[in-house]
Amino acid sequence: VDFQITHPVVLVHLVNKTTGEYMMKTDPSRIVGGGSECITNTSGAPERCPFILPIMTLPYVLKGEYTPRWEEGLLFNEELAHIMQRDAMLMLEILDFGPHLSLEKYPDGWYRVAWGFCILLAANG
Repeated sequence: VDFQITHPVVLVHLVNKTTGEYMMKTDPSRIVGGGSECITNTSGAPERCPFILPIMTLPYVLKGEYTPRWEEGLLFNEELAHIMQRDAMLMLEILDFGPHLSLEKYPDGWYRVAWGFCILLAANG
């Protein structure tokens, strides 16, 4: 048991397992994960992000529990046929955050607890 973990979240990435890069959207103007999904271009202006950004769960507050349970749906607003490609993979990260973390040790503010992956389509289709 890691007592440093107080309110973990799950960050879900949709990546190409061959290149390791985020999967591209079928329509760059579509909001796939929520929010504005804008990035800043080289001239400093916002523009739509062409790839599928990660989606994060809400924090699960561990109140005397040691096993978090997430019972929320996450939706990638993308065509299923596009997501279910041979090279598609879900990468899952369990992260924690908070004032108890040293920014010297965790400069981005995230304590990386664990990770895993799921290949979405078997090699035989």
